[in-house]
Amino acid sequence: GFLLRLSARLYATFIRPKAEYGLAVVRLKVKECKALESTQDKCFRMMYGGHPASSTMVLRHMVNLPSMSFRADTLVTKYCWRASSLPKDCLLSLLSAVVSSPRLDLLRSLKMHEASPKRAPIAVKNKWIRTY
Repeated sequence: GFLLRLSARLYATFIRPKAEYGLAVVRLKVKECKALESTQDKCFRMMYGGHPASSTMVLRHMVNLPSMSFRADTLVTKYCWRASSLPKDCLLSLLSAVVSSPRLDLLRSLKMHEASPKRAPIAVKNKWIRTY
């Protein structure tokens, strides 16, 4: 096996993005969110040789990997920022002006999006979001 941090880095680089694909635009149900958390926990246990019933909370804290539900909220926030900062002639901007988007309104109402710096420059937003 690899060292703890190297294993976590490999997981975060190659495996986790596969599980995160589409989380920014899909509304997760509680059952689906628990399934993602369970899958992440199984991956951690396989990497570190943990017992199938052991907790992975300490491991996630040690290697600074948030839960999948928190990560989904982060991806939604990034999506909302990008969608709101697109030029007016962009296809998504043009479509959102014509077609109502209750999903985008719902995404903007999430706690993380509301807590984010609203009128901050892009560099500040990027620094704030990189912490997650």
